[in-house]
Amino acid sequence: MAPKLLLLLCLLSGLHARTRKVEEDEYEDSSSNQKWVLAPKSQDTDVTLILNKLLREYDKKLRPDIGIKPTVIDVDIYVNSIGPVSSINMVMLCAVVQSLAMSDLIKTRDEYK
Repeated sequence: MAPKLLLLLCLLSGLHARTRKVEEDEYEDSSSNQKWVLAPKSQDTDVTLILNKLLREYDKKLRPDIGIKPTVIDVDIYVNSIGPVSSINMVMLCAVVQSLAMSDLIKTRDEYK
């Protein structure tokens, strides 16, 4: 009974070590911030390919509706938390998330489907 239990424990520990190795291999240091960010390899290359495809023939001198009407840019700011507020020093700490959206009429989403 004891040898079977020992064999089972060895197999389970080997399986755990093998799955842990796969998880570590899936991530690599991002070149932009090697100290802080670990990004999956596949997502990193997918984003690069998509951005390169979008910007391949993009003329950055042209602007949408130039001379006709202004470009509408929507900005949303979400306040996550408001930290300590010092009325004496007139200082407060605030954590926010900013979202920015603009519709570019030169390159639309339908062109890439």
